[in-house]
Amino acid sequence: MTDPSCPVSTEKINENAARLVAFVVLLLSVIYILTGFIWIFVLLSFDFFIRGFTTLQISPLKQFVKVLASVIPIKNKPVDAAPKKFAAKLGFIMSLVITALYFAGFISVSIYISYGLVLFASLESLAAVCVGCYIYDYTQRLFPGLR
Repeated sequence: MTDPSCPVSTEKINENAARLVAFVVLLLSVIYILTGFIWIFVLLSFDFFIRGFTTLQISPLKQFVKVLASVIPIKNKPVDAAPKKFAAKLGFIMSLVITALYFAGFISVSIYISYGLVLFASLESLAAVCVGCYIYDYTQRLFPGLR
């Protein structure tokens, strides 16, 4: 596959901070897998919704990373925000599905889907691979003109 096409915007964010947020998502998802504490995914659904669908600056994970950045310096590496927003939308859908399946009694299935989120968050946080870009590219090939 060639390099994926990503959604583009004029808004920039710090890639290093975004990768740190992805690492927190990774850790929270692993905690859910180990404990079954579903309220983690209620929080993640809320957080992903804010980051993916709004311009509000009240994302709990973003706020946590800002506090962390005041203790541990994080180098600023500006990147296009659109791919990260698209990935947050996908994270919202996954988190919502995980939460719904849990409350519907399909706890094992919700855990299996959370493994996927662990994989995606691991790729983003540890290897700077944005799976959202690949999914976006694939959907554009299947449904040209869909934005």
